[in-house]
Amino acid sequence: MSPAIEICFSISFVINLMIGSNMVINGAITLGDFIAFNTYLTMIMQPIVSIGRVVNHLRRGMASLERLNEIFAIQPDVKDKEDALNLDIHGEITFKNLTFCYEDADIPAVAEVNLSIEQGQTIGIIGRTGSGKSTLANLLLHLYNVGSGEIFLDGRDINDYSLHSIKNAFGYVAQDTFLFSATIKENIAFFGMTLRATKFYRLPDAAIFMTVSWTFQTGLTLP
Repeated sequence: MSPAIEICFSISFVINLMIGSNMVINGAITLGDFIAFNTYLTMIMQPIVSIGRVVNHLRRGMASLERLNEIFAIQPDVKDKEDALNLDIHGEITFKNLTFCYEDADIPAVAEVNLSIEQGQTIGIIGRTGSGKSTLANLLLHLYNVGSGEIFLDGRDINDYSLHSIKNAFGYVAQDTFLFSATIKENIAFFGMTLRATKFYRLPDAAIFMTVSWTFQTGLTLP
């Protein structure tokens, strides 16, 4: 809208010069009147352009608000049971005949998986693309609804735990990375901006990133 207003003002200014100069020559108005009118026309131009920009921002904001409201109105498929338990999870994991199929899929992503992982044990799950590795991780985080008696945490069905308990128990590094338009330090500290300096610097060090960050000219403050 703002460019259109500016074009209209430019056209009106040119027309004013043509008509106004003829009126001055013919003696219909004085030169002072002509100059004063042009001065007022120039003064009023910027406020009207600003109003056009405000209207443009409001229209964009309303469109964004509609999209946000659509997102906020979505109800999650995975919810806590009424009697969900808030318990600490220590790390014993068991899959019993786990079978899961995504919506609109003809074949299960994983079928009859049986696996036991003891507390403190480290394992690696390998397989071809699409074999169900990420699906296992997503089910373990309860990102999808799981049938009763298929996944157990510390000997208790995963459906008995609250989502809050499960999220507090697991750390997850996704395959798809995302960085905010900020410094490396701000991206690392995004989940807890009040971290003390001593605790903060343990994070990139644990990820074997600290030695790499020092090679940057500005360290962790690199945007």
